[in-house]
Amino acid sequence: MSARSDDDDDDDETTLSQLLRHSSDDDDDEDDNNDDDDDDESSSDDGASSSSLSSSSSEEEPPDIVTQLGRGLTAAARAVVGTRESRFASRTNTTLQWKQDVAYEQAKAAYEAQKAAKIQADAAAEATRKLDMKREKKAKLQRRGNRKVARKMAKKAAACDLQQQKRDARMTVVSEIRLHRLSVLHAAEGAPALATIASAPTLPITDIAKSIASRRLQDTRDDALAAAIDVADALGRHCGMLPAIRTPPHVVPKEQLETATALVLRLAPPPDPKAPPKLKTLFTVNLKRFRHVEECKGDRIGEAACIELGKSLLTGACPRLMELNLSWNDIKLRGVLSLAEAFKQGACGLLTRLDLRANSLDATALIQLFEALSSGGLPKLQHLVFAGNLVGDRGGKAVAHAFLAGALQHLVTIDLKSNGIKNDGCRAIFNACTADCFRRLGPSLELIDLRRNQINYATAQSLTPCPKHISF
Repeated sequence: MSARSDDDDDDDETTLSQLLRHSSDDDDDEDDNNDDDDDDESSSDDGASSSSLSSSSSEEEPPDIVTQLGRGLTAAARAVVGTRESRFASRTNTTLQWKQDVAYEQAKAAYEAQKAAKIQADAAAEATRKLDMKREKKAKLQRRGNRKVARKMAKKAAACDLQQQKRDARMTVVSEIRLHRLSVLHAAEGAPALATIASAPTLPITDIAKSIASRRLQDTRDDALAAAIDVADALGRHCGMLPAIRTPPHVVPKEQLETATALVLRLAPPPDPKAPPKLKTLFTVNLKRFRHVEECKGDRIGEAACIELGKSLLTGACPRLMELNLSWNDIKLRGVLSLAEAFKQGACGLLTRLDLRANSLDATALIQLFEALSSGGLPKLQHLVFAGNLVGDRGGKAVAHAFLAGALQHLVTIDLKSNGIKNDGCRAIFNACTADCFRRLGPSLELIDLRRNQINYATAQSLTPCPKHISF
């Protein structure tokens, strides 16, 4: 019994191992088995007799569990692995798969493009709708404005018609009065009476006629006064006392902070007689409190204010000032003298740019500035703008003398455009700048701008070769 059980266990192990090892071979052998079916049919007849003989014995023996288990496992393995035909049918074709992937990507790209086009079309339609709404709104506002203007014009036309009717009625009354007077005069002289207009009755001279005459006189005076005011306004605008017709309204400047680096100098408005008395100041700000100013610009301050500015700079106002722009401020000679005195005594030691253009200054003002530079003032000045003044030949010679004296060593540019410098002044500057000591006396000088002066063509041709740092 034990020997049989051992044999059964060996048979079980053999069956399972054969199942797992030859699961794929069974499918290959299946075709061979199909070919051998014909041969087996002949043997099946022989086996039928033997099976009939053994059936009697098998009915007596119990069924073999191991054999049934092996058959079940074989069927399960075939169900999982499949047959050769099923595996061949379910195999993957790489070319077909690639074509399917390409077709899918193309369809996906077409769908996304269609979706993007739809989104763009919707956005364009929305933008068109908004634009149409905006245009409709503007058109509605325009129609409303047109109706408003039409109503105003209708009112003005009605007023003009009424005024014309009144004027016609007034002229009718005046004509009737005149005819009445003429009739009275002719009656006194014995002549026949004159006919009235439109068979109107003869009117006596009443208070109405007097009021009409006085009204006409008043209208004449008003018209003359309005015409005189218009003429005065035109003259004021022509000479600059009044702003132009379309000049924008005056903008009140903002209050300037004491920590600002840029300052605009403006004159303080005249004191209000009704306001309480306070300390009188020339500028709108106190310069001594602006310790961080690096750029200062004057706004039509004038001569007296420039004198006060020089005094303030001399007492230590704006110690960090690097650029001073007083162009078009009408500071005149006294203002420049005040500034030059402050520069001589060490004021504005960090100043690099000084702009004094268009102030009607003569050569004396330029000479005073050069004297301040000669005495050590403005040691860091690089750009001097003196254009649009009246220095003449004397000023040109002063520039040449200052250069030869070594006062312009730190200057980089000197702007002397439109100063009325003639041949002698330009020739003096040319001789000084072409001397052998130029690089020693003006190592930093790059440009002396002498354009738009009164030098003639012959003199300009004689000043050759012209150095690159002079521009005629």
